[in-house]
Amino acid sequence: MRLKTLLIAATLTFSTSAVMAGKSTDANVEIDMELMSATGNMKTARFSKNKEELIGCGTRTAVNPDGSIFQWGFCQASLSDEEENAFCFTQDSNLVTEINAISDFSYITFRWNEEGDCTYIGHSTQSFYLPGKKFK
Repeated sequence: MRLKTLLIAATLTFSTSAVMAGKSTDANVEIDMELMSATGNMKTARFSKNKEELIGCGTRTAVNPDGSIFQWGFCQASLSDEEENAFCFTQDSNLVTEINAISDFSYITFRWNEEGDCTYIGHSTQSFYLPGKKFK
């Protein structure tokens, strides 16, 4: 019985420390209207106390009447309803591919030109962008 109790205690100790291990990093959304760029981590934006903070990208695909495929993408970031909001649009297949590679909890960075076209899209998906898990 004592051996069984020790094994259970050891299992709980090691499983708890393994789940709590690892670094978790916040990266708030930042928008620079002069440089026409936005950066941020989806996790940090989602769990922000600021209810308007967001960052993300998406793609759409449509079939034209002639059967050809039309794809486009966009990125957006916001800090509030009324102030800094960023949005760009792209039909560039390389940038659409980059958007499609973004995954949950990615760190995203994008830039745009004066016409609102995306000129750069990057992302980083690493373990420290995942939310931390705490036990009581």
